[in-house]
Amino acid sequence: MTTTIIYHDKSPTPVPINDRCFNYGDGFFTTILSQNNQILLLDLHLNRLKRAANRLLFEPIDWQQLEKSLQPITTEQPSVVKVLVSRGAGGRGYNSQNLSPFIYITVAEYPAFFPNWRENGISLGVSSVALGLNPLLAGIKHCNRLEQVLIKNAMQSNTDKTCASQEQTFDDVVVCDLNGCVVECSASNIFWRSAKGEWYTPLNDVAGVDGVMKQFIMDNLPELSHTKQVKASLDELFAADSLFICNSLMGIVPVHSLTHNEQSYRFDMTISYGLAVHLQLRLQPQQEQRLK
Repeated sequence: MTTTIIYHDKSPTPVPINDRCFNYGDGFFTTILSQNNQILLLDLHLNRLKRAANRLLFEPIDWQQLEKSLQPITTEQPSVVKVLVSRGAGGRGYNSQNLSPFIYITVAEYPAFFPNWRENGISLGVSSVALGLNPLLAGIKHCNRLEQVLIKNAMQSNTDKTCASQEQTFDDVVVCDLNGCVVECSASNIFWRSAKGEWYTPLNDVAGVDGVMKQFIMDNLPELSHTKQVKASLDELFAADSLFICNSLMGIVPVHSLTHNEQSYRFDMTISYGLAVHLQLRLQPQQEQRLK
């Protein structure tokens, strides 16, 4: 069984018309930060891909070949490297046995607004879109992302105005599941600290994505090593004294306000700023190790 790796730069990428990712969303992906001529947290991203491949019963994948293919595309300035794994091309209907996986690698510009978010913090609303419950797929970053498309479309069409002013928009939104439990934001995980000083993050066992940065933070920041993964309502976020969102591209981004049903809640960003500094210190050894 061979693994086909297709790298897209500025030329059109050939995608077979019978590629199962194109036809059925039969695949998974990860989004990686490249900077200082290295891929950041590559081991964690590869482990995420391996877990998804096992969960979705993919044929064996040549992970060493993938890692070698990523080395030449590192960049000095921050950029976004996306690795998308398709089950392959072919197969009649939903039958998918004995197919050779395809891996698509793309590089894109780093979002220009992330540094401003990290410096000034962001505002959150609450999405009008509720995530369905699917324990079979929960946690992994599979290619069935229509819910996230609807969440972003609702933000862009200004239908998520959960405050009195019809002109106010938000930088991002908190997303809940059909049971009203907080899951994540539109493309990031979320952490909050209670008035008692305890840290929490949603348990993504029936919906949402367990992000690479979420895992790294919980494993490497002493302040967050005892974070409890819970099923929580919006009321628990409203009562928090500090709140931040995170993913592998933005790092830690403080939240200064959350608005819902015409009520705004404010948060202390100094705590999240301190965590962001500690995160960068923890990431430095990872970068130095990759350079050796």
